[in-house]
Amino acid sequence: LSLADIWAVHKGSYTCKAGGISSNNIEITVIEAKTDPDPTQIPVTTVPFTSSAPDFATTEPRSYTISALESSVVKLVGGVAKLQCVTDAPQPNNIVWIKSGNSQTGESQLLPDGFTVSTLTLSSVEVAMSGVYTCAIEDTMATAQVQLTIFEKTVEEESYDARIGETVSLTCTLPKALNHQFYVKQRPVLVSDSPFSNTSEITSNGIQMVVYTAEVGQDQASPGVRVFRCEALLGRVLVIRKIAVVTFYHQLKLKISRTEDTILPQGAELSVECTANGPLRDGTTLQWYLDNKAINTSSLFTITTTVRHFLN
Repeated sequence: LSLADIWAVHKGSYTCKAGGISSNNIEITVIEAKTDPDPTQIPVTTVPFTSSAPDFATTEPRSYTISALESSVVKLVGGVAKLQCVTDAPQPNNIVWIKSGNSQTGESQLLPDGFTVSTLTLSSVEVAMSGVYTCAIEDTMATAQVQLTIFEKTVEEESYDARIGETVSLTCTLPKALNHQFYVKQRPVLVSDSPFSNTSEITSNGIQMVVYTAEVGQDQASPGVRVFRCEALLGRVLVIRKIAVVTFYHQLKLKISRTEDTILPQGAELSVECTANGPLRDGTTLQWYLDNKAINTSSLFTITTTVRHFLN
């Protein structure tokens, strides 16, 4: 808060507030005051803080069996996916693969025992290729399904601010088909030893997901930074990494740089600083008040805000 060319209108009690928290106040007295400018003639500017498969049924359906060798196949983007089904049908060339109404033919191999294996090979797979693939024998009602899931490697990081004594809720959602592991302070831990617990399962874009939640901060006694990480792996290959960085601060306090009341002559200049001991959250801003009335930047007052990064 900067006051240039002080007039009598500037006198009074100054304090600042944020989210219901008030600072100390100082009293400004102006002596040798001349006639104040007409406030109605002063321009005021406020600066804000700123598949279906086709029906192959015939009149007399033939009785053949067909099954998927793997009902679920998981791959990374760019890899090769092989979907396979086996049948006892005597005509292997009649096997087709269907996804979203579109059919394609795989490579069929006749086994010595009379069974046939059909393999659909998909190269350079993309996320959009995920879905249910139906292996079907033409002119019959026999079908089998394979769920193909394609993942793209992702790393996500979120930051949280909290006051000592507050609890922060963390959520980590990972594909059920992958292996899961957790880290606290960069050390791997079991789910049972981590703050995360398996609370529910959901389906997102056709993919079964496990939702882990954690409540952290109950044991936080001093300011500091805590890092939590959850990961999903395909075999030993990292697919998804989610990082939560939680910074704990002292309870919010405001302080004005001048602690004593001040008497100034008209025309003098004064700068007063109001400091918060940590970040302001949930849309809370610092606001200056003169005799309990909010003041903003104008020709009478200049207010600037600076963000500093610190722990104390």
